[in-house]
Amino acid sequence: MKTVITLDHNSNTVVVEKEWRNTFIHEVLEAMGIPLENFWNQPILSAHEKLRLVSLLNHYEIEIYEDIDGVVEIFHKKESIAKWNKPAYVLKRDISANERDKSVYLEMTVDYWSLYHREPNDK
Repeated sequence: MKTVITLDHNSNTVVVEKEWRNTFIHEVLEAMGIPLENFWNQPILSAHEKLRLVSLLNHYEIEIYEDIDGVVEIFHKKESIAKWNKPAYVLKRDISANERDKSVYLEMTVDYWSLYHREPNDK
């Protein structure tokens, strides 16, 4: 699936990307029935929360890998169940905008799949 997110051209893309990636991981784990509600309430986890998450994932035989290019893949019992690719960015300009500063924006395209995310036309 692909999702396009419109961002202000001054957005900190590193932070936005991390939040979207963590939201994706959270959605997959939640769809699997992993009990996250006691400690994962924000997009960014603290070091202590990450340790709790690793312990929980080990208990459910779930592994999350991130490669050097920012691709995240989630495995359950050694089988790939989800993948989130590093987003692509396009700088665009809205010629109808009155103010020059507001006419330039970023489009972040996120490409991902999982056993739990469906295209709108899927049944």
